[in-house]
Amino acid sequence: MKSYVQDAHANKQINIISSFVENGLSDVEIARKLTDMELKNLAKEGGGWAGSDIEKIRNTFNLNVSEGFEIAKSAEPVKIQKELEVTIINIKMPFDSMVIFMVKWVLASIPAFIILFFLGVFVFAVLGSFFSRY
Repeated sequence: MKSYVQDAHANKQINIISSFVENGLSDVEIARKLTDMELKNLAKEGGGWAGSDIEKIRNTFNLNVSEGFEIAKSAEPVKIQKELEVTIINIKMPFDSMVIFMVKWVLASIPAFIILFFLGVFVFAVLGSFFSRY
């Protein structure tokens, strides 16, 4: 493994990128592969990869690009999608805002109750037709 920097983790990522470049992958394809491998971008706060990140690494460390290789760029970083678990402990809200929120909540639930009412009428009509004596 070639040594580019002192940080072993960063050096490993650069070597992986170098091997992908040697295999002829575009910058965007490399970014997707790194995301699939769940490797976080150490230079970005969110840890996501974009083609421009790969291009910067290639240029910084003079990673060779094979002939006929077209560099693809992406304006949007490839995002790491993981499920996050969140627990809400407390909500601090002024009383008047809480009242307005609750009124909106009640108004928003009215269409749901109407739908449930008609669904119940339909279910009872179907069940009533099965159990009627006529």
